[in-house]
Amino acid sequence: DNTNPKPSFIGFPIRATYFYSNRFGVLSEDNVFLGTSNDSFNFFVRSALASVDSDPIDLNVASIRPVLLNDVLPSPQGLLIFSTRQQFQLYSTDASTLTPSTSIIRSISNYEMNPLIAPVDVGTTAAFINTVPGYSKLFSLQLREIEQNPIVVDISKTVLEWIPSTV
Repeated sequence: DNTNPKPSFIGFPIRATYFYSNRFGVLSEDNVFLGTSNDSFNFFVRSALASVDSDPIDLNVASIRPVLLNDVLPSPQGLLIFSTRQQFQLYSTDASTLTPSTSIIRSISNYEMNPLIAPVDVGTTAAFINTVPGYSKLFSLQLREIEQNPIVVDISKTVLEWIPSTV
């Protein structure tokens, strides 16, 4: 337990599972976990003495708000991670493959999202729903270059209150 700690999702409810960058991934609470590269169900490091690029990636999102991660979508710029009140991006700092030493998560926007409706990849953008009392809003999120804020458009603004809250 000291030299090869348990993955952060052990003992917590799993909210989503996925495959990304040749790794099996798990979302749990405010943690993002990606298993060993090329070994889908190995969640532990190979050696306690040295870190290698294929070791698992176990990250926690940093936010001033309570975060409960709900869903993910892959994109060319990295992995989009959605929570009820915030969106994040997981990417590699050296623009190559994800490794434990080059992976980083940053907050990219603060829009509320209905956790019961999964976001959808719509070509070059991601679409997600925000339910407010009486109606729903449909947002489109488009990533730009790394370190640039995304373009977020309220698609339903022209027909406000047209999409019912029971969507």
